[in-house]
Amino acid sequence: MPLPEPRASVGWSRTQKWAVVLIALGVIGVLWGVFHVLETANGPGTGPKVFAQRRSYNQVKVAVHESLPGGVLRAALGATLWYLGVRTWRRSTAAR
Repeated sequence: MPLPEPRASVGWSRTQKWAVVLIALGVIGVLWGVFHVLETANGPGTGPKVFAQRRSYNQVKVAVHESLPGGVLRAALGATLWYLGVRTWRRSTAAR
């Protein structure tokens, strides 16, 4: 029994692989920005907090407001990479 002819569209092209990398980096960037702000709101250190270690509302508010520009910048960079990855993917699949 002869083997079937291989299709030309099997697998991803180099452009499509690059698009997937951009999308993955974009998602990671958005999550990095979100977790940056959330970690600041949670406070320093790891593990469960006890009542005596709590921070006041104003301390949390000031810390979050100080970390917000960095978090937004990271999330915006991630969203831009995500957008470029989707755009690259669409262009590569339209060219096939």
